[in-house]
Order: sequence, then C-alpha cells, then structure tokens
Amino acid sequence: MKIHVENYGVISNATIDLSKPLTVFCGGNGTGKTYMSYMMYAICNTISTPRRWGHSYISRAKPRFVKIKPATANSPEEWYYIIDPIALKRIYAETAEITKNRIDEIFGLSDEDAEIMFKTLRVSIPFEESEIKEYLDKLQFDFTLRYRDVEYKCHKGEGLKVLISIVSPSEQSVQGISGIMPDVLQNAILKNCVTTSIGEPCFLPVERNSIYTFNKELSISRNNLIDEILQLPKKKSFDPFTYVEKGSKRYPLAIRDAINIANDLSTIKKQKGEYYDWALKLEEKLLRGQVDVTSDGDVIFLPKGSRAKRAALPIHMTASVVKTLSSFVFYLKYQAKPNHLIIIDEPEMNFHPDSQIVLVSIVAELMNAGLRFLISTHSDYIIREFNKLILADAVRNKYHKTINDEVTISKEKVGAYYFAYPKRAKKVVVQELEVGDKGFSVPSIDAVVEEQNRQIEDLIDQFYFVNDNR
Repeated sequence: MKIHVENYGVISNATIDLSKPLTVFCGGNGTGKTYMSYMMYAICNTISTPRRWGHSYISRAKPRFVKIKPATANSPEEWYYIIDPIALKRIYAETAEITKNRIDEIFGLSDEDAEIMFKTLRVSIPFEESEIKEYLDKLQFDFTLRYRDVEYKCHKGEGLKVLISIVSPSEQSVQGISGIMPDVLQNAILKNCVTTSIGEPCFLPVERNSIYTFNKELSISRNNLIDEILQLPKKKSFDPFTYVEKGSKRYPLAIRDAINIANDLSTIKKQKGEYYDWALKLEEKLLRGQVDVTSDGDVIFLPKGSRAKRAALPIHMTASVVKTLSSFVFYLKYQAKPNHLIIIDEPEMNFHPDSQIVLVSIVAELMNAGLRFLISTHSDYIIREFNKLILADAVRNKYHKTINDEVTISKEKVGAYYFAYPKRAKKVVVQELEVGDKGFSVPSIDAVVEEQNRQIEDLIDQFYFVNDNR
C-alpha cells in the first residue's frame, strides 16, 4: 500500500510504500520524519479499527454472493463472494479522507490550530483498479466469522473469489447467506482484504523512555480533572466528559495510545503472545534482566542473577536502556501478531553502538518471523548493520551459503527514504533510495562521516609533519 501526502508540515510531497517488511526513514533533524511516522501510524490505525470505517461504502457496495453447493450429510453448504475492486478502492479513498480529518487527533491539536497548520494538507492512497486486481490476485487469507452458532469459514485464494463454507451444529440453523446480514459478512471479507497486507500498528515514540515512569501520574491528573469538572455549576450546554475527551488531545495519537497501553499492562500480560521468546532474547542480550508488571500495574526490573522479587527495581531507578526498551519487550511478550507494523522512532536512543547492532539483528529475526517494521534513524551503526545483513543475503544467494550462520535480510524486503531540503527549496522532498546488494546509502550521513574522516586525516598528517621536522 502506497501513501501519498502533500503540504504536510515541512514536507512538500512524499509517497511511501508500506508493503515491504522493513521501511527506513533517514535524513537530518527537522525534515519531517516523525511527522511522516505519525501519518503512517494513523493510516494503519484507521484501517485496523473497524469502528472508523466500513459503514458509508457498505451501503453503496452491493453484496455479490453466489451459491455453489448445498449442504449434504458429509459437507457444508458453500458460497462464493466475488470481490469488487471498486469497493476496495473506495475503502482506501475513505481511509485517506478519514485520516486527514483526524489530523487534530494525530497531533494533539485543537480543531482551530489543526485547520491553520494543515489547511492545504492532502492525503491519498493511490491505488489504480488494475493494481488492486493484481494485489487481490496474489492475496490469500483465512478467517472464521461466528453468528448465532453458525460458522462462516472464509478462504481467499488466487483471483477475486472468496470461498465461504457454512457450518452449523444443527441443520435447522443453516440458512445460507440469509442467516447472517450479507453486509456483515461482506464487511468482514473486505476488512481482511485491506488489513491482511497492513496489520495493526504499534508506535514506540521517542517519549517511550519516560512513559512507564509517568503513566500513573498522567492517569491521576486525568482523574483529578474529572473531579474538578464535576464540581462546576451544571449547565445544559456543558458536558464534562466531552470536555475531558477534548482535553486529552494535548498529546499526539501515538503517544496517547502508548500511555493507554502502559496503564493497562496488568490486563494485557494475562496471556503470552506469539513473539514471547524474542522478548526474552531482548531481555537477555540487551537488558541483562527481566521487566515485569506487578498486580498494581507498576513496571519493575529484576536484574540478571536476582531471584527474589524484593530485589526488583522500580522502573524509574533502572538504566536508560531498560526504560527505552521496556515497551518493545512488553509488546513482543503480549500483543504482537504476524504482520503487525512496529514503528520505532530513533531505535538508537540510549544505546551503545554494540547494543544497536544486537537490536538490528533481533529486528531482522522478527522480520523473517512475520513482523513488519518502520524505523526512523540517525544512526550510522544501524544503517551499516542493515546493509551488512543485506550484503550477507546477497553473498548467500550467490554462493549458496550463510555467512557465520547469521540472519540475513533480502534487499527486496527493504524500502528506504531520504528526507532533505533540496538546494534553495523551502520544503522537504522525500526521495526513495535505491536498495542494492550492498544495501542503501544515506547522503547526509555519508557526507558527515567522509568530512570527519578527512579532517582527522589532515590533523594526523600535520601532527607527524611537525614531529618529523623538529
């Protein structure tokens, strides 16, 4: 899925393709990388939240169900649903419009400020009908929808058809497609068509190093605000809860969602997720201990070698790397599912170079295990490590062997974008970088490294010249 924006803060225009497992944003400070990350999060959040879409287009998209086989004693009743590419294109258009209308919520602005700051903003998801048909032809998914003890098992293979098998414990309860509202089943199928390639997003903002330290205080402040408002004189035109909801927009959407997760950890941790073991690897290799949540919802850290809970440290007493990485660890332990998109703003924050390299290797493993990443970085170490894994994959493909038995990354799985002001330009232009067998090159980082090396070499030459002529 490609997302196009125009007149978006400092960004003149940009088109980002989120279809690859790894997307990397690079560029100088103040070039709009975080803005773009917020937009990617908001688009995926809109798509993956059913209450935000799937209503207006349903009334215009006539369900197309075809019965192919009646139920027998040995097999269920079967139908086909024929996907309409036009309906899918409409969903993408409405998703872009809904996201644009949420710009105040995305940035935590008042309606008036959002109107002033983003008056000429344009957001689109440019999908031609031919591209949608090609996308649908390759798309595959399976899901089951339950309705009144009847199971609607849906299988999408190649082409535009979805096979629906209707299974019921009782023959009397089977009423075919008429047993369920056709719109409900159509909505579920179209939702899977959209979300199968773009999973639910998780945003790890730069503020993640303080979220677990201050999340309780933020909640207390919100409760105090409610108490204060409820004590105000009652007015017919005044709704305190609406006021509170508006007040909560002082934080960007991604940060508010991160705070909400932090406040609900004691509930979230009740069931292990599919990537729990990778979280343990992060703890072992980077934290040298284990992060946990008490029954009261407080985040604690148990250093490696400590067995008693009383030895655990409250999160505010831990090293900065623990604070920074805890949200990622918790997400992998309890929430991550295949195809989810994890957005990390500056993963190098508080990390020594060797830790940055370890983090990249674990991210590569998670990519190969089905997760997707969008990473915004200024770190030459992170870029070089990604490039090393891309080169290792090229070597493996050429010589049919793995270098040092390490994980590799296929260049086809990587998209890289460079944010920069062209000469004499007032707005940033986002350029897609070429990703080859040796990875990709970031002009601003390469220029700084080359200039620094040149200056050091000049100083070394001067140092030896002076010594040799004494």
